[in-house]
Amino acid sequence: EQTSEKYDEGLIIDQNIKEGQKVSKGEEIGVIVSGGVPSADMPDVLGKSEDDATDIIKRISQASIKFEYEVRDGVEHGIVLNQEPKSGTKINDDTIIVLTISEPEDVIKIKVPNLVGKTEEQAKKEIEKAGLKIGNITEVDSDKVEKGLVVTQTIYAGDEVTENTALGFSISKG
Repeated sequence: EQTSEKYDEGLIIDQNIKEGQKVSKGEEIGVIVSGGVPSADMPDVLGKSEDDATDIIKRISQASIKFEYEVRDGVEHGIVLNQEPKSGTKINDDTIIVLTISEPEDVIKIKVPNLVGKTEEQAKKEIEKAGLKIGNITEVDSDKVEKGLVVTQTIYAGDEVTENTALGFSISKG
């Protein structure tokens, strides 16, 4: 069994005999079966800062992270109050993770710009222009997005975040 981003779990992804090759009756044919998309356990990020939580998650997965903000008295600004999915749940690159972050009442909200399809330099300028910080920048294989352009971003375009929130993105390797 082998993980695969191309083939669903349980499908044969390779075999040791070429298609059309004749085999003897009773001869064994070796196959590799897809284990599905690679997955990892969702880490426990409760009580961590927004930036630390994002970094921890991005080290193990390219899952999308959506942020929600909640005013909570007596809690330091920018701390993870809740996470979905819960710690220990299997996640993969298609998972959407929702982190609830504490914020003070008088916080300024900034709308996250859309970086998808922009060059790395254009994306960095958009982030800085919006009053956000440049987060982690990774390179990913993509047969759908031209080399050198942004494929995904760590926070959805249009979401509202606080000033100086880190916004990371992935650049296509082609």
